[in-house]
Amino acid sequence: MKPYPPERIRNIVLVGNKGVGKTSLGDALCFVAGLNNRRGRVEDGTSLLDADPQELRRKQTILAKVVPIEWRDHKINLIDTPGFADFWGETVGAMWIADVVVIVVDASVGVPVATKRLYKMAREFGKPVAFFVTRLDQPDADSDVVAAAIREQLGARAAILAMPLGSGPEFRGVVDLLECKTFVTAQEKTTVGDVDEGLRAKVEAARTEIMDDVAETEPELMEKYLGGTVLSHEELHHGLAKGIEEGTIAPICCGSALTLGGVEAFAQMVVDWFPAPTEAPAVEISLEQGEKETRRPDLAAPFTAQVFKSTSDPGIGDIAFFRVFAGQVSHGEDVYNASRRTAERMGHIFVMRGRERMEVEKVCSGDIAAVAKLKGTGIGDTLCAKARAGTCAAIPFPQPMISLAVKPKTKADQDKLGVGLQKLMAIDPTFRMHIDAEFNETVVEGLGEIHLETTLERLRERFGIDIEIGKPRVAYRERLLRSVKVQGKYKKQSGGRGQYGDCWIEVQPL
Repeated sequence: MKPYPPERIRNIVLVGNKGVGKTSLGDALCFVAGLNNRRGRVEDGTSLLDADPQELRRKQTILAKVVPIEWRDHKINLIDTPGFADFWGETVGAMWIADVVVIVVDASVGVPVATKRLYKMAREFGKPVAFFVTRLDQPDADSDVVAAAIREQLGARAAILAMPLGSGPEFRGVVDLLECKTFVTAQEKTTVGDVDEGLRAKVEAARTEIMDDVAETEPELMEKYLGGTVLSHEELHHGLAKGIEEGTIAPICCGSALTLGGVEAFAQMVVDWFPAPTEAPAVEISLEQGEKETRRPDLAAPFTAQVFKSTSDPGIGDIAFFRVFAGQVSHGEDVYNASRRTAERMGHIFVMRGRERMEVEKVCSGDIAAVAKLKGTGIGDTLCAKARAGTCAAIPFPQPMISLAVKPKTKADQDKLGVGLQKLMAIDPTFRMHIDAEFNETVVEGLGEIHLETTLERLRERFGIDIEIGKPRVAYRERLLRSVKVQGKYKKQSGGRGQYGDCWIEVQPL
């Protein structure tokens, strides 16, 4: 894959409640972009994104995936994430390095609690937020009700960029309100056309609502708009991009991953209207001398990247996924791990599409890639040029909430158990283990029961260790309930002066 300049890169992450169709939307985007000949489906195990054996068995996303999509001379780095809260460690890492967080909402469900939590997390990270209302082909789907719920329950200034054509079984596509174009999909083919006269009044009214939101992004635009002048296409683009970047406008797109309606329009909106890495806030670096420095996605700036995900492949070993915030890095180049103060060599740099690996010679600012066989680099570490070394802010992964006691079934697996658990901790910062010294038992911790279950399944499959699982033992303590004062005397007479002692001890509860 050829390198892309920062202004032609879009980094988006799909988040949302479990079962809303994030992976299906990702597979649909890959299909319309020509990445595969047939559309993958989670239900029948043909998804391009959910390719891990555990995901195929469970039919749910467990690991975050980065899929590069080339679209109209742009590169969209699409990151699909788990929706189940037990695996939100993967979601947090992906949100941290993305430029836009796209929250997927089911048109027939609305805004559940998990969606509110994800929206709050994105705003805490300072990320622009967009919404994709999916499953408009369902009988009870209503995009207007969902848009109203987004505004009322999340407090987001949501701007509807795509208006559905039909609803339920009659849904056939969307109207791009910014370009005034229709995207009609039939038999997995999308046709772009002009707006019919019967829809023009409704489209103009919806477009006016967008201009109302865009005009508030800058005083100059507001003054011009209130003066009765219609904003030009360039002014609309500038104001909307600024509103999305600053988080004052949350665009709403819509469609159906099943029928592909609205999917192509969404891809075009991403490259046309979503902010590029050059428009994202500069990343702050803590230099080794104790100073602070900001770095922008400039190719001439010192190389700065952060590892946000790690995985292990039986064929090539450990793989580290990283986002380049500044500068660029080439195949075989020596870099510096500022977090651990060690040197690393960027051997095979590549991007992944499902199980396929495509090597790249160079990764530029704003882009995302992976590298294999780094000696001592972990999740959250900063890779940079040694001459101007510094570290990025730590990724705020969630803390473990549940624990289990594990022990190998055979003595032969005792030594392998520690090695396997250490390996799993290296690729999952929300999974931890420790040895309880009082009972000499191994205790593992995770975000939930399903999280620990899948992690221990991976321990059996990858390292061949059979384990027994139980509840951790608790060391109970006795405590004082009231104050006590006692006396002890010591007497010993064996000739001569003898020995005598009188001791008082008083103890009381703290």
